[in-house]
Amino acid sequence: MEAWLSQHFINSSLIAGGALLVGVPIIIHLINRMRFRRVKFAAMEFLLNSQKKNRRRVLLEQLLLLLLRICAVAAVVALIARPILPKDLPLFGEQEIQHVVLIDDSGSMRDMLGETTAFDAAKKIAKEIASEGERRPEIHKLTLILASQPSQPVFTLQNLDSEFLAEMQSRLETIQCSHRRFNLVDAVKAAQEILVEQKGSVLNFHFISDFRDPEWTEDAALATTVHDMAAAGISTNLARTVPERHANLAVTELTGQLQIAAAEIPLRLRVKVESFSDRVVENVRVALTVDGTKLPRNLVIPKLEAGQTATQEFDVTFLTAGPHDVSARVIGAEDSLEEDNTRFLAVDVAAQHRVLVIDGHVNRSSAEYLEDALEPAPGITGFDVLSEDVEYLRRNPLNGFRNIVLLNVGQLPADSVRFLEEYVAAGGGLAWFMGDQVRPAFYDDVLYNQGEGLFPVPITFIKDLPEDLGESTEDFRFEKHPLFTNFEGQDNPFLADVRVNKYFAIDEEFEPGPNTRIIGRFRDGAPAFIEHRFGRGRIITFLSSGGPDWTNWPRNPSYVIFQLELQKYLAESAAAEANYITGEPITIPIDPTLHTGEAEIRLPSAGGADVIRLRGGEARAADDQAENTTAQNGTITYTDTDLPGIYEITRTHRDQTTDVRRKTYNFPTSEESPLALAETDVMKSRIGNDVEVHVHDVGASGWIDGEEAGQEMRNWLLRILVFVLLAEQLLAKRLSFHSTQSGVAPLRGNRPTPTSRPQRTAAEPAPTTGASA
Repeated sequence: MEAWLSQHFINSSLIAGGALLVGVPIIIHLINRMRFRRVKFAAMEFLLNSQKKNRRRVLLEQLLLLLLRICAVAAVVALIARPILPKDLPLFGEQEIQHVVLIDDSGSMRDMLGETTAFDAAKKIAKEIASEGERRPEIHKLTLILASQPSQPVFTLQNLDSEFLAEMQSRLETIQCSHRRFNLVDAVKAAQEILVEQKGSVLNFHFISDFRDPEWTEDAALATTVHDMAAAGISTNLARTVPERHANLAVTELTGQLQIAAAEIPLRLRVKVESFSDRVVENVRVALTVDGTKLPRNLVIPKLEAGQTATQEFDVTFLTAGPHDVSARVIGAEDSLEEDNTRFLAVDVAAQHRVLVIDGHVNRSSAEYLEDALEPAPGITGFDVLSEDVEYLRRNPLNGFRNIVLLNVGQLPADSVRFLEEYVAAGGGLAWFMGDQVRPAFYDDVLYNQGEGLFPVPITFIKDLPEDLGESTEDFRFEKHPLFTNFEGQDNPFLADVRVNKYFAIDEEFEPGPNTRIIGRFRDGAPAFIEHRFGRGRIITFLSSGGPDWTNWPRNPSYVIFQLELQKYLAESAAAEANYITGEPITIPIDPTLHTGEAEIRLPSAGGADVIRLRGGEARAADDQAENTTAQNGTITYTDTDLPGIYEITRTHRDQTTDVRRKTYNFPTSEESPLALAETDVMKSRIGNDVEVHVHDVGASGWIDGEEAGQEMRNWLLRILVFVLLAEQLLAKRLSFHSTQSGVAPLRGNRPTPTSRPQRTAAEPAPTTGASA
């Protein structure tokens, strides 16, 4: 009985007491009907005859008055017990009511709400929806999906009985919020597909999310999809989980010139902290950790304005070659989203970085200056310079070198050109320095190749740079570029002493292509430094010499600074930084001729103890991670990269040796860290006013427990109660006695009686008056 009552009343526990109150008017009526002592006298005979004529009518009127009083009490009880009348109650028979609940489990749902998170609040709302459906489990069905896996519902078309609620409670406790960014449009469309398949049912869609501002103001796709949902006749509810915007700081960048990281050589790294708050934050501290050990000092940002970014640089020295881990974490700040406070970086440190120098001059005079600049002594700069002639390019592999520098090379064999093109296209760095051995026709026809080759511009002839006859100025004029950062302002006064005598001129009408940029000029305005891209590689060209023949620069201290910066800049394209966003898949190439097809992925869990073993061939995973793994076309793809940190991938070769790659996965700060909320009016305007979509604020649970339908019932009950009370008062007044001006109280339905009221006889029932209740 209690279960049935709970399906139809919100406060079902009050029904029993209310039923007893309904009996009060009956008891009062019965008390009024109690018989008095019978006294017969002659005057009553006249009254008895009159009463007998009207007995049936009076009895009906008395019963009607009793019924009105019972209805009044019942209406008051109903107002308190709050009966539920669903808006979608069918007129004939019972229809199934389908509920599809979509929970947003993207990274921003980790926003802290006191001791819980927005995702915990979403799970609570889902439980409340299911609990309300339990009132009528025979017609209510629920499907629960997550934004992370919209095509794989957690529950599908489940009857909302007590057994399912217990299972749902247990399952929700095990589900954790992700660290990813998801396309909510796809999730809403998946929910709509499930609902439209349930034709003939009452359809309800409940979307539970934090509803961040960029999702509604920067892209209309989500609003359009929700509009289409409501336009299809589906009752649509958007339930908020976050009441207001919270302060948030995030480490949005941790990087450096990783390609030149060498043992015992300081490596300059850069960390960037961004404020997603709406107020100023002071004394922001960033803790640094290397290989699990916290560095003794923190970086301090004195003041960070709202919406602004601050960058700090620091040096790290790795004592040994091999893999190393670095992390930066914001500490001590008022922050509601902790997951974006930390950023990780994997650094593969080499013992030394090899640079190949090809000198086209017989005595290799230019190469000596370059060697002195890059490797003045072993282990000082981290570079290992190998100086060779042109023939080396065609006889030896080039992929072991970080960069290649060509000095005063006249021309190259065709196969050497092809090897160089393959090297640069794969990401290698290349630098050109001119000289008197250079043959312009070869460079224009073969190396420039109408803008498709390794050389950036067509050169014409050697030109003298005239002496400055006026006030002394520098022979170089640099554009703003990372290569020349150290030469800006007064940082390097030696540059004023550099003189250039000769350089190769280019056609004055030449216009650089989209991949070519002039980054420095000589004093007379002619191009001096040119950058262009070839495939994945970078190429820097200096149109004067790298030796002392045409310039005194190699003898100037600034030449050392330039060459070191040049090698660092070129090396950035030598290998792509393994930095990814959580959720992006790991793709492992498997060559059957080289590899066994077996691979391992060490996850970034505590201690790195979790290892996923994968097997290629038939593309099967070797353990219970099969659902996260696919293999085809010579690759194994692993998709469960939700946890931020460093993933270590190991492949096994047929000779049982292994190779290891490391990839860094970080929280998607650009998408999930901004915590500004979308305004309800903005959401509705973006969805459109031609459809009915309900946006529910945090704590507004009435739409869940039937308050909206109950409110409509209460209005009707109030109207009924007013009508019943008015009718009861009118009928009670009509049936009661009232004295007249003459002092005679007329008895309704009889002739006037004497002023003195006669005593009732034993045969007469006591009349019920308006005051009897």
